[in-house]
Amino acid sequence: MKLYALFLILLCQINWSFAQDKMYFKMSNLTGKFRNNEIYWCILGYDKNNNLVFVNRNGNLVQANINMNTIPKNGRMAANICYTLEEQNFIYMPDIVSGRMYISYGEQVYITFNVAADGRIGYAGPDLNNPTDPNQDVLFEFLEFTIINKEYWGNTSRVDFFSFPLVTTLTGSNGYTNGKYYETFSRTVGDLGTRDQMFSAYRAEVPNEFKTLLTDKRIMAPCKLTFNEGAQYGNYFDNYINEFWTKYTNEDLVFSCDAGTFRGRVSGDSMKFTCDGSSETYTVYKPTTQDVLEGKGNFNRGNSRELVIEAQLCAAFNRGVATQPQNFNNEAAYYKSSVANFYSGFFHNHAIDRYAYGFCYDDVFDHSTLLHFSNPTGLDIELKW
Repeated sequence: MKLYALFLILLCQINWSFAQDKMYFKMSNLTGKFRNNEIYWCILGYDKNNNLVFVNRNGNLVQANINMNTIPKNGRMAANICYTLEEQNFIYMPDIVSGRMYISYGEQVYITFNVAADGRIGYAGPDLNNPTDPNQDVLFEFLEFTIINKEYWGNTSRVDFFSFPLVTTLTGSNGYTNGKYYETFSRTVGDLGTRDQMFSAYRAEVPNEFKTLLTDKRIMAPCKLTFNEGAQYGNYFDNYINEFWTKYTNEDLVFSCDAGTFRGRVSGDSMKFTCDGSSETYTVYKPTTQDVLEGKGNFNRGNSRELVIEAQLCAAFNRGVATQPQNFNNEAAYYKSSVANFYSGFFHNHAIDRYAYGFCYDDVFDHSTLLHFSNPTGLDIELKW
């Protein structure tokens, strides 16, 4: 027995040495409800040649092709690329760009590989706005990430919905994040409470408009349900936008961020901005409620400086501080006004250290679940219920 134990120790050391150039993903089943053979995962992304790939159970990149669509669900064929925790709960990760990891309970997520217009292989992922999508009745979450030369950038997200709680911890050593060196690094982000606790708290805490985002399986993001164009609350931000537009017709909006100090004034259906130290003029157009909630349309156009301005304004509207530029970077003032994205505010209130990705520009002033380290050891993923 002693010799066998020594052999196992040496084998682990050999495997660890072999994987020094890679970080690990480790998934832990803390659901108390689902067995390991009932929890599924799959990882998709792009390799260095921009080919669509998936990561197999051994941590290898496998190029996608449509012949992998062998699993039927609701009249659609899905790719056979998912594994259970019983099959594998720990993998060393290869470099991958624009990666997405889907985790589901009870059955796999259904992904279909297809041929894009340019002839390259693409994929159709879950689309909960499509009533015929085969994932409508699947409980799933996802992580987004990129790994290049082992360096990791990634996050969990509430931008689309909440199904069940996740907690992720990134660890590492002798590396950097935000320009600061760490001999040892560890940061944890994620949801606080059980799924039932989150649903109950949401019902009790958010304004009535946002209660309409509850379904039996998920809490949906505003524009994914009743705040979309033409829906019940499709004009939710309109009065606030008009108030903002009127205020800055008569005075300058002045705010500062990493890109500089910007000064803007409304002119018709647009705002003209300058940046201190530059003679250039930047134009931002009046948004809609959907532009605010999803960072699209008039909040996703123009050159790089205009996109920076739009991201700042989008974040300020969602946080309810658009007419209070002194509070753009004051978390204590967020979600206190009568009009704000209270869906996002809820997930900040129920997250570790109040970090959440409640809308697309929640990383403005660093309030999102983004994790980054240049020399990570691994990412531990706690799966809860």
